[in-house]
Amino acid sequence: MLEAPIPPASMAERHSDVVLFDRLCRNDESAFRRLYERHRTPVYWYSRSLLRSDLDAEEVAADSFVALWKKRHSIVIHGLSALPWLLVTARNLSWNRRRSLNSRATVPMDDIDEPASQQLPLEEQIAQRMILDKVARLLESADPIDQELFRMCMIEGFAYKEAAARLDLTHGSVRNRLFRLRRHVQSVVAPA
Repeated sequence: MLEAPIPPASMAERHSDVVLFDRLCRNDESAFRRLYERHRTPVYWYSRSLLRSDLDAEEVAADSFVALWKKRHSIVIHGLSALPWLLVTARNLSWNRRRSLNSRATVPMDDIDEPASQQLPLEEQIAQRMILDKVARLLESADPIDQELFRMCMIEGFAYKEAAARLDLTHGSVRNRLFRLRRHVQSVVAPA
């Protein structure tokens, strides 16, 4: 199938997933590949931080993108990025995997009928979910450039200088934007 080129866009649209997601909903595999390339690293590292296993993190990251493809017609992306949806999906898949691994690894054969306890208490799971949801909402409402800087520098580990060059910004601008964004995130997630 011949794919139409993605039209030129404003800087905000270039750093947004809206156009790609629209094409994904029309079964455009190249748009899926672009979303995968754009977000695979942060989804992997987020999964890795939850699972502490490279192999499990790779599988969860892949499963997150499979879910994106399968559910593309019913997903509603709020804001300009698919990353929050992917991270929530990766988190849920990671928790499921951890529960599955824990139940296999820690339940004695004599107690096989009893459910395995979860690794984290329910209160901690709820608190983590609330914090992640707050950060996702904050990022969705952030300027598209700030979203991209957050992804590049805070998740993927780009140096400020490299991010500045890729986004045609000054090093000082990147530093200031990330400082403000970090401070805003901290104020939102800090306990009251």
